[in-house]
Amino acid sequence: MKRIFLGGDTDFIIGDLTDAGVTRPSLAKNSLARWSRAKSYSPGAVPSFLAFDKKRSVLHVVLEGSDQIVSYDISTDVPRWLGAVDCPGGPCHLSIAEDASFAFASCYGGGEAHQYRILSDGRLSPRIRSVSVGRNTHSVVQVPGRPLFWAASLGDDLMEELELTPGGGLTRRRRWRTPQGMGPRHTAFSPSGRFAYVVGECDASLHILDVETLTEVAVHPLLNRSFQAGDSGADVHLSADGKLLYASSRGFDALSIFRCADESRLEFLERISSQGEIPRSFSLVGDSLVVVANQESHQLSVFGRDAATGLLSPEGSFGQGQRIYWAGASGSS
Repeated sequence: MKRIFLGGDTDFIIGDLTDAGVTRPSLAKNSLARWSRAKSYSPGAVPSFLAFDKKRSVLHVVLEGSDQIVSYDISTDVPRWLGAVDCPGGPCHLSIAEDASFAFASCYGGGEAHQYRILSDGRLSPRIRSVSVGRNTHSVVQVPGRPLFWAASLGDDLMEELELTPGGGLTRRRRWRTPQGMGPRHTAFSPSGRFAYVVGECDASLHILDVETLTEVAVHPLLNRSFQAGDSGADVHLSADGKLLYASSRGFDALSIFRCADESRLEFLERISSQGEIPRSFSLVGDSLVVVANQESHQLSVFGRDAATGLLSPEGSFGQGQRIYWAGASGSS
């Protein structure tokens, strides 16, 4: 049994994923709304992205509609509210540093990345720093094993490299100007950190970047037909062993699967329907499951994953009665 977390239009939901599929949520949505202080976080707050502090068993919920991040202790079955911090500018993404010392929020509307210190009990400090990245900042992701973070500006077609100093400051290092019209959205890194796999929202393609030389080494389309209005790239994740890469496309509504021949070279394996409409995000849960947030069909879709081949098989879709923006589990990739 896996404990699955969903972020939606008005609620975030916790359910149990079993071999037979997803059971009814372990807590009713009304109960969940009560933990998140429903009177303060009204419908429209949009808990659209969730991030886990695995070191402390804490869940951080990004409230895109109310410019806040709310934190919960999830060490027991009933999450315990820890606190909330302001996050101005339409936050859409949150990442946790590898050593769990800081959190970085990306603000789509404000074009900034906000930095927060993570306190000993897992709460976030008030915002300690904001860095202007560019229009429609969509994600900040750490380069594995290094104090470097790549921030994506979808609206300005650029990636900004930020360095975390020993004192906890942020300095700008380099910029990669992406191909015009790419719209960088989300990034995964190769295990060594030498190569970045960046999904272009606006061109619905996967771009491979040599991080050392800031040169693009390959582009892989996420569609098997010509680009159409409404098509866009969405999410990207690498398997824990670094051998398989997955990316989602919206409009075309599919997951594309690649084998990593080496860190700079991908081999296309398969493209499979997301089993719903607008797969905004997805997560790899353990070695054997993939969960997909199909936004416009209001569904969680579940796939079995063959860890050896990387191929997926649909195992069911489950309506949630609201748009679903994020799906995953503590420890998922």
